[in-house]
Amino acid sequence: MNDVDPKQPLIHFLFVEQALRMLKDEGYFLALVPNHLFADDQGHAFHDFLQKKATILALIQLPVSLFLRADQAKSILLMQKKTDIQDHAKQALLAEMPDFSNEVKMRKFMQQLDHWFLHRSV
Repeated sequence: MNDVDPKQPLIHFLFVEQALRMLKDEGYFLALVPNHLFADDQGHAFHDFLQKKATILALIQLPVSLFLRADQAKSILLMQKKTDIQDHAKQALLAEMPDFSNEVKMRKFMQQLDHWFLHRSV
């Protein structure tokens, strides 16, 4: 049985929207969001809103093994509220964090994260 509330994606969209509206210009937004947040945006209204109001700095998918069910998996979303003079030409970090038990992949992920931080003024 699927016990996911069909209204739940709307709640996440509204949460992000309200948080961005309350941020000061160039303020940062950091949150855990469902992995399916952008897939649930069927009409692309949420995506269009984000393009106008914010710059996505990072989206890091947490290991699914951290959650009881795959449909409960979350990602870390880092954004910055846009201003008229803001320049964000640098690449956003889009990554999938490996399982913590996989030391080789985790080291590679941490190197990717270090490299991103070195080349970004966040």
